[in-house]
Amino acid sequence: MDVADMISEMNDHGFTDTASARKVAMLNDALYDISARNAWPWYLTTATLSYDGTSNVATTGYPTDLNQVYDLSRTDGSRFYPLTPIRLDDLDKRGVDLSQVSDPLEYYFIGDQLNVNPRPGSGTTLRLRYYKIPTPMAAETLSASVDLPIQWHRVLTLGALYRLYDLEDDPELSVRFQQHFEQRLDTMTGELLQQVDRPEYIHPVDGFDNDWWD
Repeated sequence: MDVADMISEMNDHGFTDTASARKVAMLNDALYDISARNAWPWYLTTATLSYDGTSNVATTGYPTDLNQVYDLSRTDGSRFYPLTPIRLDDLDKRGVDLSQVSDPLEYYFIGDQLNVNPRPGSGTTLRLRYYKIPTPMAAETLSASVDLPIQWHRVLTLGALYRLYDLEDDPELSVRFQQHFEQRLDTMTGELLQQVDRPEYIHPVDGFDNDWWD
């Protein structure tokens, strides 16, 4: 569905007097709500981070749409070695010198900035796989640019409608459409997030297992 089609459906429910900008805002609220519910595979993407040896933060390649880290890895050209997530206060308790330069082993956040420890040397690159923030929609957004699989576009309309009814102080219809939204989202989750070829495999190692790094 194009966003214009979603707006048209909202108009069919009596929201012709509501500004298009308000309807688009409600659609985007529904989109962000959906994106926060699960690690949806269509939001997984990759960036190459480059370091100049003077900072624990990448100097180039840092994505502006980073939502959640899937993994961060260094490579020797043939294998990828995942860095271990750690909290900054744990590094403080260990008395780590964050200015030490070596091959990075861990990553941590300061605010919304992804940092690594030890500090990478100049020319180091790391592969970041991450879940991105969905691209917001506008009234002119076409179906192909909506950041959701096309078969589930109508769930956005349902999410927007229950918010619009709430805005109109109509709790009965707001609750009804919220239930429709949640039911459709449950169906969407069950269809898209099932691994059916074999049982999920859990790696019995952590980032500091010797076999993992050899």
